[in-house]
Amino acid sequence: MTPMTAVPLNPYVGLEVLVDPASWDPLGLGASAGFYWATYTATNTWKSASPVQAALDALALMKVVNKTASYTLTAADNGTYFVFNSATDVTVTMPNSLPIGWSATFEQEGAGRITFVAASGATIVSYGSVTKTAGQQATVSMIVKANAGSAARATLSGNIAA
Repeated sequence: MTPMTAVPLNPYVGLEVLVDPASWDPLGLGASAGFYWATYTATNTWKSASPVQAALDALALMKVVNKTASYTLTAADNGTYFVFNSATDVTVTMPNSLPIGWSATFEQEGAGRITFVAASGATIVSYGSVTKTAGQQATVSMIVKANAGSAARATLSGNIAA
């Protein structure tokens, strides 16, 4: 039987790191490349994986959406900051289909108050069971904390009043 020779393994082979080329750039892509994944190879070199700057930008930015009329929320509105600027009251309707963890923030910029209502099958709860903004510059947050498929249940908090 031939004895086996131990071959030292490089523990860093296959290591993936998120690279900020402004600080360290093993592939020499330059700061304009933005963040990217790099993988350490068995030949003691780095290879590029996928750029991630666009994905990081999308995660970091909150959408700000201006509204002047009543609106029904959608799943795509997750993470949105709504600014309602209306002289008259408006209604925001929460459908029963929003997923768990969905959230948004609402600001009453104009004189018209925002009233939050739940569509059939959905439920909105809040302290004191109030569902209207308290007045101009009031901000309110909504988060969906449960949904059994078509029964979204959300909590409303912030500057709310009767």
